[in-house]
Amino acid sequence: MELKENVVYTLPDGRELIARLGSTGFLLHDPTKGVAAAPVFVVDRLGRLLSWGRITSWTKQDLSDTGRISLPQIQRLQII
Repeated sequence: MELKENVVYTLPDGRELIARLGSTGFLLHDPTKGVAAAPVFVVDRLGRLLSWGRITSWTKQDLSDTGRISLPQIQRLQII
């Protein structure tokens, strides 16, 4: 599975996460925390989800695409 930027994914436990592309790969953010919050998970090159540098039991294969996207606040601003 290839992750896509700004897509909302769910884990099997029901948590929703937004994928954002970082300098080293994808970061997964809690949509309720805002775009400035630290990521909940980092996806490593093997597809594992890391939390604060520790390997979790999740991989990117556990993520389900909700079909929704979430744009960062800066992209939502309209220029007049």
